[in-house]
Amino acid sequence: MAASSAPPAPILHPQEKYDVFLSFRGADTRYTITSHLHAALRGKKIKTYIDDKLERGDEIAPALVEAIHKSKLSVIIFSKNYASSTWCLDELVHILGCRERDGQFVIPIFYDIESSHVRKQLGSYADAFAKHEQRWKDSVDKVLMWRYALEKAANLSGFDNSNKTRTEAYLVETVVEDILTKLNRKSSSDLKGLVAIESQIEQIESSLCIDSPEVCFVGIWGIGGIGKTTLAGAVYNRLSSKFKASCFLANVREESEKHGLNHLRNKLLRVLLEDENLTIDTPSIGSTFVGERLCRTKVDDDKIYKVKGLHCDEALQLFHLHAFKNNSPRTDYAELSKMVVDYAEGIPLALKIFGSSFLHCKSKEEWENELKKLKNFPSKRIQNVLRLSYDGLEKNEKEIFLDIACFYKGMNVDFVKRMLDIRGFFVVGIGVLIDTSLISISTSYCLEMHDLVQEIGWEIVREQCIEPGKRDRLFIAEDVCHVLKNNTATAMVQAISFNTSNIRELHLNHAAFKKMYNLRLLEIYDSSYGQKYCKLYLSQGLQTLPESLRYLYWDGYPLKSLPSKFSPENLVELKMPRSLVKQLWEEDLIYLGNLKLIDLSFCKHLTELPDLSQSRKMEHINLYGCTSLVRIPSCLQYLGNLTFLDLGCCSNLKYLQEMPGNIELLNLESTAIEELPSSVWSNKKLSFLNIQRCKYLKNLPSSSCKLKCFGFRLGGCSSLGKISELPRNISVLDLTWTAIEVVPSSIECLFGLTTINLNDCKRLVSLPTSIFKLKSLKSLDLNGCSNFECFPDILEPTEHLELLNLSKTAVKQLPMEIENLIGLQTLNLRRCKDLEFVPDSIYDLNCLKTLSFYGCLKLKSLPPFSIGLCSLEELNLGYCNILQVPDPLVCLTSLRSLNLSGTRIQSLPASIKQASQLRYLWLTNCKRLPSLPELPVLRHLEAHGCTSLKNAWRNMMGEAQLRIMQMATASSNPTDDVYFGYGPAIPSVSIVCPGNEIPNWFSYQNEGSSINITLPPNWFRTDLLGLALSLVVEFNNYNVKRAGFACTANFKSSNGEGHEISCHLHRLYKGISSSGRNNFNSDYVFAWYTASMLVAAARYSSGTGFDNVTEASIDFFLMDLNGFPLKDYKVQVKKCGLWLLYAEDAENLMSC
Repeated sequence: MAASSAPPAPILHPQEKYDVFLSFRGADTRYTITSHLHAALRGKKIKTYIDDKLERGDEIAPALVEAIHKSKLSVIIFSKNYASSTWCLDELVHILGCRERDGQFVIPIFYDIESSHVRKQLGSYADAFAKHEQRWKDSVDKVLMWRYALEKAANLSGFDNSNKTRTEAYLVETVVEDILTKLNRKSSSDLKGLVAIESQIEQIESSLCIDSPEVCFVGIWGIGGIGKTTLAGAVYNRLSSKFKASCFLANVREESEKHGLNHLRNKLLRVLLEDENLTIDTPSIGSTFVGERLCRTKVDDDKIYKVKGLHCDEALQLFHLHAFKNNSPRTDYAELSKMVVDYAEGIPLALKIFGSSFLHCKSKEEWENELKKLKNFPSKRIQNVLRLSYDGLEKNEKEIFLDIACFYKGMNVDFVKRMLDIRGFFVVGIGVLIDTSLISISTSYCLEMHDLVQEIGWEIVREQCIEPGKRDRLFIAEDVCHVLKNNTATAMVQAISFNTSNIRELHLNHAAFKKMYNLRLLEIYDSSYGQKYCKLYLSQGLQTLPESLRYLYWDGYPLKSLPSKFSPENLVELKMPRSLVKQLWEEDLIYLGNLKLIDLSFCKHLTELPDLSQSRKMEHINLYGCTSLVRIPSCLQYLGNLTFLDLGCCSNLKYLQEMPGNIELLNLESTAIEELPSSVWSNKKLSFLNIQRCKYLKNLPSSSCKLKCFGFRLGGCSSLGKISELPRNISVLDLTWTAIEVVPSSIECLFGLTTINLNDCKRLVSLPTSIFKLKSLKSLDLNGCSNFECFPDILEPTEHLELLNLSKTAVKQLPMEIENLIGLQTLNLRRCKDLEFVPDSIYDLNCLKTLSFYGCLKLKSLPPFSIGLCSLEELNLGYCNILQVPDPLVCLTSLRSLNLSGTRIQSLPASIKQASQLRYLWLTNCKRLPSLPELPVLRHLEAHGCTSLKNAWRNMMGEAQLRIMQMATASSNPTDDVYFGYGPAIPSVSIVCPGNEIPNWFSYQNEGSSINITLPPNWFRTDLLGLALSLVVEFNNYNVKRAGFACTANFKSSNGEGHEISCHLHRLYKGISSSGRNNFNSDYVFAWYTASMLVAAARYSSGTGFDNVTEASIDFFLMDLNGFPLKDYKVQVKKCGLWLLYAEDAENLMSC
């Protein structure tokens, strides 16, 4: 316990959680530069955040955003496929936001990619953005934001290793040195602006007894605003690097009130155990970590370390920093400053706010007038002091302060400004509130407010009257329910924000809003985003809404129309998504002169809009998903300020009126429109036009070329048979599922075109030769164009085309000039059933990385390989009719994956041994293959359905032991590149072949689908390389395509504590065959090496928790690709086995 004379604490924002945040593309660099850099940083005790999980979904995980904001420095590892990940791009945007607003250090590394490609989005980055622009066609701003972020980041000073001019070890060493330099500079500035902090940190460090083996808890106690979180954060920053795992939880009270203490406990344990999906249901778990140190901030009497207010000199120093922006004020203000400090009673937060207030006093007279206000509050607590800061505001700033405290804390600044403007306030007042330290702007551009300051705002509103219906703002659900249920509202009520997520149902009186004559804002929503949007019921209808309303947001409005007595002449924004309205008003003539925005999205019963001819201020109309809407009023063409119109998925909308000339975004996807009015094609301000899946649209006028838009979506217009001209500025041309027969020759004028997608254009028969004049074209997709027979001549070299997809077309041969596609990286000819001939010139494509002839049934041979395919990484010849594999394979120096499944080959060339980079080999259903030659060290080998192999599988499993050991030792060495982006994502080695016995080198074996073992003492040693698992599985006409095997491992400690880890093991592949038979119809043996599955999870998730594990049980099961167990009587796990791999065993085996 600290001495009673412990010095006071200053005010400080919560400290950073990590020293370094690593942003990288996992598929590119997770097991190369990223893992090496992470290991080096950990070796230097630099607390580093690295995302070890696979990306799921489109949106970045909240935990990543938090980690970025709470890091002192970010390292961005740009690689070839970095831009293909929306997660990476969102990370980049957040990182640059932290740099701009918080001064976070940012270090870019250009790994195997030139900085100019990142800056200008060239090469693989251009291809990635072509896909983004297609996928995020409704979020143009998002894509533009990503481009800007890449350009900005590429201009930062960093490390360029694109030309491999230095070793990776030297690069990592240099980067770590630069990080250490910057972090030392950052650490020295962390305590700037704080007063009396060092001595307090020393007091807490002494109380924590860092060198003692005993668990220690330290509580930090003090009144609100005294600086408890500041002190805890400073101590955490100082000591966290000394522990293997650490966590700083701020805003505990606010978080516990929202989500409960269990949520906070789980959050703490997830950080400490580095498992985001961890959920703990045992109350005592986590209370006895070995070597634990907890530093708690408290607000009750159970004090351990009491933080007192600042002493006079210290308080003056803090006040001067904010009142004069320095430590040495003018001497003639010394007495006045002393008086201010006396009134603040040493509370740091109060001193900071008062100092900011006096900063704007330009004379001693103004200071004296400000001090006179303070004389009414001698010796009062901090809430009164903060209330004084509010009292000093003008009326406009007071109203803004109360609105932010009650409604807008944590919301986007631009949105808040718009809402304040609607309410009739002057948004310039936000700057005044920032200057007086009542609010701040976060790195994510959201308004933040100290919780104590927010409580003052709430209290000010509550003080208006004990009856909620007589207050001007209602924001607590219980108060709103009370007022609406008991009809106690008065003319005092001006704003209501009603979050219905925590109520069941509420039946309202028809006159519930009648007395609210001055209501300007009405917001009814459900923040839980549940399926039931409507929780308010109006069985008697709704008599009226106040004429004073300016903002109406009612999610799931339960009636067919708005009240007939409601006069919306003051309404600025009307938002009623997912409502039951058929029409807004039963009357035709309603004055909506102030209305700027309408959002009726997903109102499936809406049949018509009101007359908007007088709504000359209208800017934004969203009617997306209004499936009953059959027409829109002709008056829209006269709305000169309308820039946004979304009619997407209005499936019964057949006719579109003339459009106003200022429309910038027009969405008509999935409507029944047959023709667009001429005003659309002549609109020079239209930047985005979406007419995807307009299946009745038959043609486009020649005037379409006059459009200036950059976004133009046509895919899915199945009746569109002819296109003569196209907008000149588009970069992506999507004609998927259209009925076009010919691409116009004028396409050569689209100089900015990077992507052409003609997927499933069944009537397309040819392409103009002029298509190769497009110097920016990088991707050409003809997949599924079943009548496309003849690829145009390639008359001159084309450097920029990187992807050519001719899958499922009718091409019979490739042009001899294929070599002119000198920049081509991917050539896909899957299921080209008429393809018979491939010219030798294909081997002159030096940049080609992926080549697929999968399912080309008439293709019987390929020319012998040559050194020209030096970049080829993936070759897929599956289910072709080739009789032999082209030789020599040694020419394919970069080959990583070879698929020969379903071919008629009778042997593999001996040169396959020299294919040193080969890691993945598929031989499924090679029924004529009698034996296997010596193979290179593979990560994945599949040979099921090879009926002529006979007993060769025994040799394969014998060799598998050596392969597993070789891979295990290689994966323990971070300098070896053993991972690659093909096949199963988790196992390092995967082998499948016919058989019904577990190999005898699996030391633990059992019948059935589970195995229980007693682990030997000291099994969890540092030289444990991983686990090998094996199954014997019986298949009986198995025909499920999308499935795989998984296991759940349960480890039990001697103290009864349990650890459970689940993982995917192997995906089952089903190929095509002429007989149509299933691939799996007998017993098969599976073997896996799974280092990253169990051992890494145990070691990095639970620290030393696995040292005490004495028992293990593993259950194997079939699952779908979503991770859910499958029950199928046609699949039975008959036997299973386990083998613990140690470095010593590997050395002995490989030395034999």
